[in-house]
Amino acid sequence: MDLPSSPHTKDLSGLEERLGYTFKDKGLLLAALDWRWPGAGNYEFRAETLEWLGDKLIAFITAEELMKLASKYYPEFAPIHGSLNSNNVFAEIAGQLGLRDYVLRNKGSTSKTFLADVFEAVTYAIYLDADKNIEVARKFVKETVMPMTGAAFEIALRPYPTYEGSLLRQVWEKYQTIPEYRFGAGEAKWDRSCAIEVYAKDTLLATGYGHSVSRAKTNAMLAALKELEKQQTK
Repeated sequence: MDLPSSPHTKDLSGLEERLGYTFKDKGLLLAALDWRWPGAGNYEFRAETLEWLGDKLIAFITAEELMKLASKYYPEFAPIHGSLNSNNVFAEIAGQLGLRDYVLRNKGSTSKTFLADVFEAVTYAIYLDADKNIEVARKFVKETVMPMTGAAFEIALRPYPTYEGSLLRQVWEKYQTIPEYRFGAGEAKWDRSCAIEVYAKDTLLATGYGHSVSRAKTNAMLAALKELEKQQTK
């Protein structure tokens, strides 16, 4: 692609060093950075297009990476994934990479939404420059976005009850996964009709009993918290 006349063009090597990726086609990187309207470069893709596609690409890769933390899909991953793929997280990454210093635009913008858009556009530009090799994009996302999982996890915990959030946090810190709940294979105690087991990967933490699934799950969570506390004191 043709490079536009820009004071930043000669400095792209510094940005590429921060990104950890060297573009074969510098025009793709400039396309992701050129937010002037109308854009000055003769680009096949505009920044807005790259941003929209980048958003979807990052969401797919982070979903797969989160799934690797467990053997199957759990609904509890949804809020973590949502928090991870947020303007706040992407804007912080954009700030760490110094993308603001390289953006071409008619007027200055420091909003989180704008900086997040730039990061998404640059991510998709890397994917295109690598001949749509998703493993190259995955490496970039793993190095930039996935380290933010801890912060996203804390945000995702806010709506949870105290005991459930505490269990999620402790299981995450110790096992790098989230609790899995299974129907108990053994007989329920006393006259309670339901048994729920809580696992961290393949480790059984505790079993809870109750007259309903929700009550049994609550009891299982509380029992798991006691077990984790016991392990910490050993």
